[in-house]
Amino acid sequence: MKKSLFIAAFTILILISISGLSLADYGTTASIAVSVAKYEPFPAEAGQYVDVWFKVENLGSGDSGNVTLQLLPKFPFSLESDDAVKSTGPISSGSTPLIKYHIKIDEKATAGDNILQIRYRPNSFAPWTTQDVDIFIQAHDAVLAVSQISSEDMIPGKTQNLSLSLENMADTYLRDVAVTLDFSASTLPFATIDSVNEKRTSGIAPKEKQDVLFGIITFPDATSGVYKIPVALKYSDITNKTYNRTYLLGLVVNSAPDFKMDLQKYDVMTEGSTGTLTASVSNTGPGAIKFMTMDLLPSAAYEVIGEDSIYLGNLNPDDYQTGAIKKHVNKGALSGGKTVPLNIALKYRDGLNNEYSKNTTLDMRVYTPSEISAYGLGPSGSSYTIIYVLIAIAVIYYVYRRYFRRKKST
Repeated sequence: MKKSLFIAAFTILILISISGLSLADYGTTASIAVSVAKYEPFPAEAGQYVDVWFKVENLGSGDSGNVTLQLLPKFPFSLESDDAVKSTGPISSGSTPLIKYHIKIDEKATAGDNILQIRYRPNSFAPWTTQDVDIFIQAHDAVLAVSQISSEDMIPGKTQNLSLSLENMADTYLRDVAVTLDFSASTLPFATIDSVNEKRTSGIAPKEKQDVLFGIITFPDATSGVYKIPVALKYSDITNKTYNRTYLLGLVVNSAPDFKMDLQKYDVMTEGSTGTLTASVSNTGPGAIKFMTMDLLPSAAYEVIGEDSIYLGNLNPDDYQTGAIKKHVNKGALSGGKTVPLNIALKYRDGLNNEYSKNTTLDMRVYTPSEISAYGLGPSGSSYTIIYVLIAIAVIYYVYRRYFRRKKST
């Protein structure tokens, strides 16, 4: 029994001695260093793959054991098909074998240097050494977008501000940003005023916004409508890669209809009489007025004879249309005054077919019989005399004809 214990203890001491000798030999004669030899593509791109070659170098004077490397991928890096653990075998002094990893980069990776972690050990008995290496990543596509447009409807002949909000959608800094509005097309009724059509900014941080402001005048003869304006963006990322993008910006030209309404003419009327009035509508604004209708609304002061609605149609700027309505003025319509209010409803559209309606009142003069006589608005005394003379001549002619006919017959 004692002999067996002695043999076992002796065997353990021999194994410990051999192991200690090996550790001492590797620890003192081999010195392993791991670094990145290269990676492709450079710079690496978010959402793509990158091949990384690690250089395993024995800086010591003796051979190493079986060197083991283990990649420790964390966001934004991952291994999809490659093995994390790889071995080089023993490395002689001064040798530098390369170990390659095929690594996937997440599409949401932050642009710039990202840490890739690897650990290694010179033999199976040595502790692990962890190494951090930098892999430079650029955004897969550095997008600078026009995220917001601040502008009211453009009014012909008026200067207004147009504000564009530029948003850096990428995870990298974008610099040397230039914004250009292209008004070169002859169909575009715009021009920049008090400023050039290009604005510049030194740079925009990731996920940040920056506004650029343009002063724009719309030509006085511009017609209502939606106009597409090319907006060109030019910028660079931190790797000096230049991007050119073109967007289409929609500007609306329109103005609220403006017009003047008058009574152009009307018959001289008294209470209890019937006559015709003609109203005119003049387009005094810069935009067109379309599909206008005019309705004479009911009132206790008058009755509409026949149609109470008139279609005036389209009115171009500085154009006018008229409409005639026949009406009867009721007894007591004046109520001590001298005018009768005509209640009129107008319906119409602007150049972009936006609907409008407006109620207005026009005052029509109604006269008393004494005013008509005093102002000479009715038939005058001389007019009556002429009428009487004509009647007398007609009577005399009639009597004369009958007299001579009788005389001939006898």
